[in-house]
Amino acid sequence: MRIVLLNLMLFFTLSAAGAGVVVDTPAVRIGINDAGAWTTIVEKSTGRECCDVGAGKFVCAARVDGQTRNPKSVTAMPGGMRVEFEDVDTVLVYEIAPARDWIVFRLAAIEGTRPEQITLLRVPAAITENLGRRLNCAWDQDTSLCVMAANRLPDCHGAGSKPPMLEAQLQDSPGPRFEGAAVALIACPTPRFKQVARDASRAFGLLTNEDADGTPVKDTDRVRGSYFFLSFGEKDVDKAIDYCNRAGIRQVMLSSSAWCKDVGHYTFRENAYPNGIAGLKGVVDKLHENGILAGMHCFASKVSKTDAYVTPVPDKRFWRKFETRLAQDITADQTEIKVDPGANLKDWAGSSATASKYWEGGVDKHREVVIGDEIIQYEAVGPDGVWDTFSGCRRGAWGTTPASHHAGDAAVHYGVDGCINGYIVDQETDLIDETMGRMSSIFNECGFDMVYFDGGEDVDTRRFNYYVSNFQEQAMKRFTKRPIIHMGTVMTHPLWHSFARSSTVDHYLNTLFGAISGGKPPKVWPTVRDHINVSVRYMLSVHADMMPGELGWFGIWPKGVRSYTVRLSEKEAEEYRAMGCEKPTLLPSRGGIVTGQLIGPKDLLVTAQYDGLQLDEMEYLMCKSLGYDAPVSLQTDFRSMEAHQLTPEILEIFRTYEDLRMNRQVDIETCKKLREMDRDFALIVWQGERHFPEVRPVEGVGGGREARACVGSFGTGSVATLWHAFRDGFLALDLDPAEVSVISLAGDAIPCEVANGKLKVPVNARRAALICPDLSPERLTEVLQQGEMMTRPHTAIFVRADSTEAFQGKMALGSQVGVSEPDAFGDVLLCTGRPTLGEINEWYAQYTVDIPHQGNWTLWARVRYPSGADESFGIVLPGEPVTLTGRQVLGNCGMNERKWHWTGAGGGSTTAPPGSPITFNLPAGPFTFRIYAREGSGTAAMNPRLDLICLTDEADALPTDDEARKALQ
Repeated sequence: MRIVLLNLMLFFTLSAAGAGVVVDTPAVRIGINDAGAWTTIVEKSTGRECCDVGAGKFVCAARVDGQTRNPKSVTAMPGGMRVEFEDVDTVLVYEIAPARDWIVFRLAAIEGTRPEQITLLRVPAAITENLGRRLNCAWDQDTSLCVMAANRLPDCHGAGSKPPMLEAQLQDSPGPRFEGAAVALIACPTPRFKQVARDASRAFGLLTNEDADGTPVKDTDRVRGSYFFLSFGEKDVDKAIDYCNRAGIRQVMLSSSAWCKDVGHYTFRENAYPNGIAGLKGVVDKLHENGILAGMHCFASKVSKTDAYVTPVPDKRFWRKFETRLAQDITADQTEIKVDPGANLKDWAGSSATASKYWEGGVDKHREVVIGDEIIQYEAVGPDGVWDTFSGCRRGAWGTTPASHHAGDAAVHYGVDGCINGYIVDQETDLIDETMGRMSSIFNECGFDMVYFDGGEDVDTRRFNYYVSNFQEQAMKRFTKRPIIHMGTVMTHPLWHSFARSSTVDHYLNTLFGAISGGKPPKVWPTVRDHINVSVRYMLSVHADMMPGELGWFGIWPKGVRSYTVRLSEKEAEEYRAMGCEKPTLLPSRGGIVTGQLIGPKDLLVTAQYDGLQLDEMEYLMCKSLGYDAPVSLQTDFRSMEAHQLTPEILEIFRTYEDLRMNRQVDIETCKKLREMDRDFALIVWQGERHFPEVRPVEGVGGGREARACVGSFGTGSVATLWHAFRDGFLALDLDPAEVSVISLAGDAIPCEVANGKLKVPVNARRAALICPDLSPERLTEVLQQGEMMTRPHTAIFVRADSTEAFQGKMALGSQVGVSEPDAFGDVLLCTGRPTLGEINEWYAQYTVDIPHQGNWTLWARVRYPSGADESFGIVLPGEPVTLTGRQVLGNCGMNERKWHWTGAGGGSTTAPPGSPITFNLPAGPFTFRIYAREGSGTAAMNPRLDLICLTDEADALPTDDEARKALQ
């Protein structure tokens, strides 16, 4: 005790009058006057004033009876201070504990009326260059000022006001109480800050994540490495390793859905991981043997609705977001349910008041109420203005049992996550311990090196940051390996000491279609560069938190078409009618061909055509990665990469830039140039030297949009990068072969022919570069636009439904079951049973087609749905796990009018044929596939029919009936 008192005498000095507080340590001197305002925060090694003392901001505040109260007086007391507030009897008693590098403020006691909220500490910063909002730190190259949590209770965050405000907030419930909450005030030279923060995290017992020598993982070189985010099973680990080698990537994060069937109990997908945890460990071991780090992507704050915690009896330990009571007894089959008239269901999903709100995954996933042991799905909440009735109820959802219930029984809405379609865990129960214990045992057994906590925002919003931090800490403290590359959707202030890197966004198409499914479609279709710019800005924001950032998740996707329906307001509908949208009409777009068509008084069918990731878009991303030394995360899948003919060159561009970055081979001045937003640069290896000239995309190469080019200045002349978006061919250019050099990405010469006085440049999936020393960029642009593009003609192979080589289960030809289709080209394939979504039956017909040459082949099918609904088949390759989801869907276009139509993969009731192409990268020779029954009405008379299959080597060559008729003659 004597030593402690001596330390306090050394570091802690009270003002002479006993009013106000002065603390003087070797690192910092602070002053608070008797009115509760800051008088100084001086970093003593430089004498710099770090506090904006003229801002007039109080050091703390208390919210009592719904009003924020400022201090009335601050009085020094032994070991701390006492704060009284205006117009209330509330008193906060602080302990103040100085140390060499920080000063801790701890809330010791509350006297009088308890507040609803407390601002434990508020500091107006005089340092304005960088504000780390999550770190709660204002800093520049010389000095850092930080209010850092000294335990898990405070919610610390920086506010970008003038001046920047560093704050620590408290609330009393749910969760821990106010008392004991503590923060540390740090003012130090910026070069010392990370060491001080490291010492503080250890002193306060916070969650840390360090290398063997004590270096925090975020400061190690391993966080600089890019990674693949993939989904694959045991048998495909060698394919994943091959893609890593092709891209120069040494880290792989395995998607949760790859192995995990149900989040909560974390059961294994037997079709992908038949050996369970042993198979998953084998995948991780194989990656390690090849020098590749393995990451677990996981969902940890929620539970799937298909998990045993939900079905057949829902657990009671989920977050109860809304709760009311039944107004009267109900039967087990009642479809309209009334609740307490004073309940007001206005904020529930399904009310007209929430129709314009964003609902992750679509509003249907959120229209549920739990009564007793039964989950009930409903269509709507109403009537408007009364909001006391669930209508259109579907009883016994998710395998629960319909039951009668009594007046006064609780009617609860669990917090829903629309991503995995699950319920959010109540972290004040022991359910979080059970689920995290189960997940961490898998993590530890398999020896993962990385973790990504996805859906981190799915927590009880009443204490958002606390619960986001808590569930990650509950997992991290159970992981036995250190260091771990700790990542997640949300990085909070308490997790800063453990996080390795941050700033992930969903990839381009997922972002767009996630917004669409949630009810917030884009007004203008953005470009891929727009999306990359969002990622760059996010990465820079975490740099302000002294945290490494990444660029991604970024996808590799092939050409496609998607349709969706937008519900319009009356005013919007009038505007679209004025545009002539009664028929398909071009809509504003920066990133594709987007059309709109009114299909009802207020319904707009939007169809978006996108060309797949292009080489200049990947190079734009990689230039930003190189410029900022930021890793890139590639979220994609084998099918997408195999379906996109540009994938080999995309990976080569990636590998080339990743090697330059990881080995720090590009000088800082060039890196600074490459950072500039909305400016494209191209790597040109010419005569053994690297150059990064600025280039601009060129429209109309060869008179069309399939050949792509970017042109810029190069020395005294010009340079163009050149490729074809979809096929192989030649571009005939009016250029003297002696005055142009054509080279590859690596700088190797590409042979060209001369015919009829024209230079024939190969234009294909590889990026060529034309070096023209005596030609201006403007003239080279004209030459490219005036060139003649010659491409290889496409091949189409038509396969009759009756050419099947094998049936399995309840599949048959129409002639076998008395079904005739006069408008079909022959016999049709159909299912005689009742295929149901979510239930996989081995009902299929197998076909084999001879593929004439290696390359990308797109499969289309001619189908009819007698029901007119959005029905479908499945397309599965032998050896693939049968899921009949995602890229195994064939059909599913709901706007079919019961007519024959050509289809790829649709998205449901609002999708118009043909949907998106289904593409495979195939070698020459036999190609075997299976057509599965996926959904239908349940009778041969009404189930979907399939007439023809077409395989074409041009993705956008949609077959026609006339083309099929000629081919089959």
